[in-house]
Amino acid sequence: QIIQYMLNAHPEKLSFLPRIFRLLPLHQKQTIELYAHEGQEFIYVLEGAITLYIEDNATILYPGDSVQFDSTSRHNWANLSPLPAIILTVSSPNPLMHVDDILQNGDEGNNIWSEGNTL
Repeated sequence: QIIQYMLNAHPEKLSFLPRIFRLLPLHQKQTIELYAHEGQEFIYVLEGAITLYIEDNATILYPGDSVQFDSTSRHNWANLSPLPAIILTVSSPNPLMHVDDILQNGDEGNNIWSEGNTL
């Protein structure tokens, strides 16, 4: 399970998207799907350990570790440790920047995000 915390009350107004994720341990062996999208990502591990997958490489990151990468490379992250992990991520460009336009054009049936928690 992943819990997402938005760091701004109006994330769609930002040119980049900062978030904190709390990753609970995976309880069973799961296939980690990799995905790619436009832009860059920054990840900073605050607590615990995560496994970062970029293309065919897997790297374990620990508290204090950070990485920035081109997100057009297929990637994902997971918590394979027995303890929860907390990470700060920053995505640029912000994938939520145009959510108001989408909702105003009557596309409400395709919720692409929800406000969730804001710190």
